[in-house]
Amino acid sequence: MITQTMKQFLEQKEIQYMEADELLRIDVEGERSNWQVFFRPVDEEKLLVIYSLFHYKAPAEKLKEVALLLSEINYGLKIGNFEINLENGEIHFKTYLDIVDDNLPQLWIERSISINVTTMEHFAPRIVKAVID
Repeated sequence: MITQTMKQFLEQKEIQYMEADELLRIDVEGERSNWQVFFRPVDEEKLLVIYSLFHYKAPAEKLKEVALLLSEINYGLKIGNFEINLENGEIHFKTYLDIVDDNLPQLWIERSISINVTTMEHFAPRIVKAVID
């Protein structure tokens, strides 16, 4: 149900997507960076989880520094959070939609994607600097 609603939304907005392993993926070209956004429907919990996958991984020697930066950024966020995989350095920003009464209005989808993408775009330069410098 959630996957079908998301497909309809993306097609209506003429956003190209790929589908694999129960995930939908779009490519985002921001002003400061490019990345991929994944939509993971969790039908049994009535959730749509949205992940913006950062295109750089934190190297082992910078994991602590990057984790501290993400923690600092998360402290001020009202919606969503950055996460880092301490084993492989993968970084993403996660938001979600809690679906009520099996209803997923397009406005909610659009707003959730917008929040996810604009937050990722806003913080990308700081994260790149911590990962690369």
